[in-house]
Formats: sequence, C-alpha cells, structure tokens
Amino acid sequence: MTDPTPDPITDEELAAWQAMIDAATPEPWVVVASRDVMPAVVCQCINTIAMEFSSDADAQVTATSRSAMPRLIAELLRVRAQAAEYRAMKKKYMDIERRRQGGGQ
Repeated sequence: MTDPTPDPITDEELAAWQAMIDAATPEPWVVVASRDVMPAVVCQCINTIAMEFSSDADAQVTATSRSAMPRLIAELLRVRAQAAEYRAMKKKYMDIERRRQGGGQ
C-alpha cells in the first residue's frame, strides 16, 4: 500500500504556482454550459477566452481553481508563519525551563 500523505509543498513549488497565477488571465473565470454545447470556462480579458471540457465537474474545478489557488497559497503561508512563531515560543520556553531546572540543583 502506498502512503496517502503527499510530500510537503516546497517553497519553490509555492513560488512557481504564485508566478503562474500572477501571469494568468485575471479572474473571475466562470463556467458556461448548455445541453447542446460542451461545458466551457470563460474569462474576460481583451478578448474572451473559452476552454471546453468534457464534463461540468472538470470545468468547475478549473474555474474555481483560478480564485482558490491564490487564497490557498496565502493561507498556507500564513499557517507556516504562525507555526514558525509557535516553534520559536516553544524553544524559548524550553530554554527558560532548562535554565530554571539547572539553576535549582
């Protein structure tokens, strides 16, 4: 059985994803679908861009990803910064405890 836990996301991956987002057509991207036409993701820029998909679900994932990815990257960076603060506080606390215990002997 394979490990279901993915490898941690590297800083380089985050930077590459952010660069792709920054270079992409601005949001919003929306799904346009009808019974006669394959679902498409449409975004407005100088010219309208449409990408066709074989399913509504695929189109929805693509359109939603354009808005979700920047938020997910920002949230991951926020959580990583918060974790680093907690690790620093824990280290400081442990250092204080070691000094306290060593000084009392």
